[in-house]
Formats: sequence, C-alpha cells, structure tokens
Amino acid sequence: MEREKYNYPEVRSAPPDVGVQVRTAEERGALGVVMYRFPADYAPAGPDFVYPHSSYMPPSASPFGTVKLGDGDPLTPFYPAIESAFRIPEEEASLPKIPAQSISYDDAWQILSRMGGAVAPASWQGNLNNTYHTGPGLAHPGWKVNVDVNNNNTQTITYNVVGVITGHEEPDRYVILGNHLDAWLFGGLDPNSGTAAMLELSRVFVHLRNETGWRPRRSLVFCGWGAEEYMAVGSKEWTQQFAKQLSDRAVAYLNVDMALEGNYTLRTMSSPLLTDAVFESAKKVNVYAVHSPPSSVYAVLDVFLERPLRTPRVSIRTPGASIGTPGASRRTPGATIWTPGASLRTQVAAAASEEVNIADKLWR
Repeated sequence: MEREKYNYPEVRSAPPDVGVQVRTAEERGALGVVMYRFPADYAPAGPDFVYPHSSYMPPSASPFGTVKLGDGDPLTPFYPAIESAFRIPEEEASLPKIPAQSISYDDAWQILSRMGGAVAPASWQGNLNNTYHTGPGLAHPGWKVNVDVNNNNTQTITYNVVGVITGHEEPDRYVILGNHLDAWLFGGLDPNSGTAAMLELSRVFVHLRNETGWRPRRSLVFCGWGAEEYMAVGSKEWTQQFAKQLSDRAVAYLNVDMALEGNYTLRTMSSPLLTDAVFESAKKVNVYAVHSPPSSVYAVLDVFLERPLRTPRVSIRTPGASIGTPGASRRTPGATIWTPGASLRTQVAAAASEEVNIADKLWR
C-alpha cells in the first residue's frame, strides 16, 4: 500500500514530451501518472481571460495527446505497416506499461494543494493559488488519490488519400504536398485550414489542366494523411514503404498543417535548400493588405518583411523576414515547409490493401 500511495506522480505535461515524461516515471518505479497543463503556459492572463472570452485554456479543460514514443505504427518498427507485415507483441512496443491520465489544472489544484513533504524549489512553484510541495504522499496520513483509467488499446486501419497530377517533362520526379486529416477536436484550424488550402490548390491545378491542357513539369502528389495525432503514423508508414522511390525521386515536400494563424503574415519552416525558393515565391504573390484600401496591393514578401514573427525559430535572413528550420517540434503553425528524407515529417497509418494497389501504380 505504501508503494501505491507514493508512486503516482503528478506531472506538468508539455507536448511533445509527454511520452518521455511517462516513460521516465515508469522507469523510476511509478505505478501511473496524472498529467495536467501548466496554467502559466496555457492561461497566462489568468483564469478570467480564458475560453469563451479568449482562446486560452479554461480551468476545467483536460489536455489531450498521445504518450506513445516515436513516430509510426508501434507494432511495425523500422518497416511499413502493410497488411502482410509482421506485428510485434504489444508488450514489446514503444507504449507505456503504466496508466497515464490527463486532468484539468483545476483538478490538479485539488491534488497539489493537499500535497505533503518538503516545499518545492522556487523554480518549481507555479501560478496555481497554493504552495507547491514535492511529497511523497499527501499532507494527512490515509489520504490517497484513486485513478480509474478505462482506456483500451485496439488495432484499427486508417487511410492515406493520395492524388497525382502527372508531370509532362519529368513525370518520375515528385513535388509532394500534404496535410493530415485527423484532429483531436473539431479541427477547424488544425488541420482543416491547411486541408482547405490544399484542396483549393488541387482544384485549381485540375481545372487548369482540364481547361487548357496544362500540366506541371514534374508530377504533383497531393497527400492526405491519417492518424497524425497518434505520432505521425500514416505518413511514417507511407515513407517507409516507398523510402527508395522517395529518396531517388522526391524533389520537395510542402506541409500545410495550419494555414492561418498570427499576425496576417507568412511563416515558414524549411530546409535551408528551400530558402531562396520561399523568398522568390513570396515576391510573385500579391495580397490585399489588411485594414488598407482595396487598391493597396502588396507582395507577400513586403508583408513578410513589415511584420516579422515575434519569436522566429532560427533566423535565416535578418532583419525582418525569417525562415525557421525544422526542429524538435512536430507542429508548426503557418505555411510550413519540410523537405523529404527518410521519414518525410508527415503523417498516417497502416495502409489498407486498396491503397497499396493505388500506390503501387503510382511508383512503378
């Protein structure tokens, strides 16, 4: 009973590190983990300025995410999760062996305010209205937290949707555009804003081809990925399945996860190889300036330079416009650009047999 009382840590979760936190707790002997979002990060203006009065997280909201470690199908490491693939036993997969439950920071306060043990260091004190203690255990003997987790792991099929406009000069070279199809909630911003932009782009290209006979120089591949929120399952499996073809033939990959957010400007994350292409393209696209007369037309680059991001990841060019380089973060708001590699930083699951047949025709 003593181990049950004391080995159930409460974790301030910070995606995309939740899986690492749960694994660390498991390795240290914890029987389970309770996770919450730190209000200093998710409600920095205080509890009165949260949803529905702003986009910040209200005290009653519980976080969501996955505690799986690593991208792709956990049962087919290092190879694609096609129908005929061997799947390792679940107990050998990169999945936590202890329960992990998310709670709201309002519920977290109920636990933290009753914690016993030494006072936590100053750097550990949060902005919940109590003094943080480190435990072990609660303030009074006999108190304990009961956690009832009803999650069940199941195997299911998810799908990638792939469409192609064949190039007329280099049909075996691929410029790939992609976005995931799944969402934790309603997906209005992530991912459907990006999906809407990609669908409109594909519609325009198809209309141009049908009306004028135009075709791109290289093949354009439009990809809708499934199960991205579960650590980029589908895209990882797709790139594992076609790793040789992509390594030899893929020219670039453009990802549009969230197509709008921020201060009416452009944000990109790209390989340095694409820096010049981004700037040259931004010179050629005109936009109407927000809050300006309709006759005020500017190049995207002008707006980019006028409204630099407040916190660029890695500045390629200064002052003004900056292009970040892909780093540890899986989610990058704005017009996000990744380049193809061994795993293409994309997203979705075990390919169904019908999809494999379509994909086989594409890559032959």
